[in-house]
Amino acid sequence: MFIYGLGSSSLAWRDIPEALSGNFHTIAVDLIGFGGSDKPEKADYTIKGFSTFITDFLRKGIQIRNDEKICIVGHSLGGYIASEVAIENKELIEKIVLIDSSGVLDGPTHYSNNILLQRLK
Repeated sequence: MFIYGLGSSSLAWRDIPEALSGNFHTIAVDLIGFGGSDKPEKADYTIKGFSTFITDFLRKGIQIRNDEKICIVGHSLGGYIASEVAIENKELIEKIVLIDSSGVLDGPTHYSNNILLQRLK
């Protein structure tokens, strides 16, 4: 599974998932409120909320089985989200790859708030 960074969409990964799809089942998902996904007003647009969105997508959307494990690749904010998913769902994760990942923050930054507000308009 590929998770992109702040202000982007699943298109950020371009042809990487397809290039790997000969050997792996690959997924590049749009986070809620970004890309082609819905933008509900009352969604939880926090790291925890995005992590829950990814976990729900894995368990309910693609119905990953309890005996299956996945690899998550996260870039920038996607790395932060991937880390949270891995911490909260150790039983689902085989490997995690972080690319220029953002770190743990006490709260949203001015930049992230601006991006989020622009995306939700």
